[in-house]
Amino acid sequence: MRLRVVLPGHEHNAEITHGILARVGAHLAELGCRRSVAVVSDERVMAAHGEALRKSLSTANLEPIELLVPESEAGKSMAVASDLYCRLAELRFERNDFLIAFGGGAIGDLAGFVATTYKRGLRLVNVPTSLLAQVDSCLGGKNGVNLHDENNQSFAKNAVGTIHQPVGIYVDPTLPVTLPDEHYRSGLGEIAKSCAIAGGELLGRILAAAREMEAGRLTARAQLQIVRDCLTIKRNIVEKDEYDTGERRLLNFGHTFGHALEAHLGTMPHGLCIAVGMNVATKVSSNRGLCPPTTCTQLTGLLNALDLPTRVSADDAEAAIEYITMDKKWQDRRLHFVLIQRPGRLKIADDVTPEEVAQAAREVCRG
Repeated sequence: MRLRVVLPGHEHNAEITHGILARVGAHLAELGCRRSVAVVSDERVMAAHGEALRKSLSTANLEPIELLVPESEAGKSMAVASDLYCRLAELRFERNDFLIAFGGGAIGDLAGFVATTYKRGLRLVNVPTSLLAQVDSCLGGKNGVNLHDENNQSFAKNAVGTIHQPVGIYVDPTLPVTLPDEHYRSGLGEIAKSCAIAGGELLGRILAAAREMEAGRLTARAQLQIVRDCLTIKRNIVEKDEYDTGERRLLNFGHTFGHALEAHLGTMPHGLCIAVGMNVATKVSSNRGLCPPTTCTQLTGLLNALDLPTRVSADDAEAAIEYITMDKKWQDRRLHFVLIQRPGRLKIADDVTPEEVAQAAREVCRG
């Protein structure tokens, strides 16, 4: 499947099919790549899939220059970005040379940020290998790094970033089979978010796919269709609001408390934190009288069906609350918060207070 993304002044394709990794080199050559290609990745991804990418690039007479960084959120720092700038400069990379983000969502965030800011613009190619990156973060152009304190602890997720669209996206839904279970489930968290946004047929299809899961994993057929569905939903929203000033904020459902929880815990994968955040956001909506009890039941049922967490300990919830105002959705001393009426009908509010979110988190996590 080829999904066309059309934005003002920029168009690109997302190619979604089994085996697409073997054709990435040929596609880059068609896009004008004629020399070395920087590949930002980590050791685990390169061990699992690096040989296939190397072969794809060499077949097109392109030389991969592998720039390895720490795994997951540990690599999303200004320090790591600075190291990459220096490596690119030593390698004499020039503006409009190609950089491949080859990995999960954290790799995509970091590589996209570097591609945007090094000489004001390398040509970015996204080759997502995690389920989360494939269903969500590979499309839309958002990137960024986290801020760290004097103890090198992350406290503000994606606080420094840009929007920089890739020239191509290549998604092979067979790649996430190598993910550890917890990180695979993280991708299911973003799938649940897409369900909440779209409702309707997607919700039914994912609940049906959840019943057929084997050892906590979607079947290959279901995963291919769901990746296509989720990226189509996101494409449709991003095309209307590339710079996240209106409708695109709906994609942040569950992210206000989810990001705070992620910053506090440090080790819980993004999508699992977002699952808890969606439950908290639904509780905020319920407390406001915006959604009926059936919505709470539907959301909890969806999370349970996908084996996603709905709560954390009361102590962790309390500690996470301290991070809420660090989130980039805190503007003019107000939260831009996504509320839910029912799956398929969400709204953005700018009058939700941190105290409301804290109260909902306490209620959810007390059980």
